[in-house]
Amino acid sequence: MNTQHTPHNTVLPMVDVISLAVKFKSAKEAKDARLLVLLAIPENSTNEDCWVLPNRCLGDKQTAKQTAQALLNEAGIKYNSLAVLPHFSAPNKSTADGQRVLSLPYLCLTGDMAAQQYQAASQQLEWFGSDDSPTGNPSQTNTAIAIKKIKGFNQLAWHDISKLPSLEKSYGHDEIIQSIINTLAERRGVELVETALHLLPKEFIVRNARLVCEILSERKHEFTVFKRYLEKTDKIIVIDGEPEKTKGKGRPAKRYRKL
Repeated sequence: MNTQHTPHNTVLPMVDVISLAVKFKSAKEAKDARLLVLLAIPENSTNEDCWVLPNRCLGDKQTAKQTAQALLNEAGIKYNSLAVLPHFSAPNKSTADGQRVLSLPYLCLTGDMAAQQYQAASQQLEWFGSDDSPTGNPSQTNTAIAIKKIKGFNQLAWHDISKLPSLEKSYGHDEIIQSIINTLAERRGVELVETALHLLPKEFIVRNARLVCEILSERKHEFTVFKRYLEKTDKIIVIDGEPEKTKGKGRPAKRYRKL
């Protein structure tokens, strides 16, 4: 955790960034996908196997949102949505040296990973995250893709949210992540669809969007009902031209573009 010198009789305001992305098993077939969360190992950590959410102390001359944006920019993450969440002030949430922390969490949704995967598929290239790597490095289990190092952290990597590594308990980040999972699972209809759109590439087919919604809501969605919700939103348009051919017996899929 990146901290500044603060008297121990005060509460330290900390901006925690919960970044979510989707990685498809196959961008062309869209049969399977995983929801990923960005985690980090702090520079001052005594346990190299304990991860935390990327975070920053609230700067003297920054708002909490500006602090979150600066962290994401440093990590090179292009995000589609950045929203403030309810704060977390559990008494046991603290820094490594016992300083009590007030968490100011922000939820970041990015379609950048899905976009990279789609681009690779369109160029007929294989796209590997480190857990899919043919090297089979066991130390990279559940890690989707490692990204560049940023100030205050030794490692920064995407992890499958359903198979999280060990999290540093004193930071309370397991509670924050579970709260996000529960919040997303409660969304319905157009609100759920518009959340899923933030995790998709610029262009997509219905199958992609439905699969992401099923991951977020943890339930299946009937195709025609889902398509009706999708076309109710004013945040997409149908792409003119030939529909996209997909594997299977169905008709070619209509393609959409986010506005």
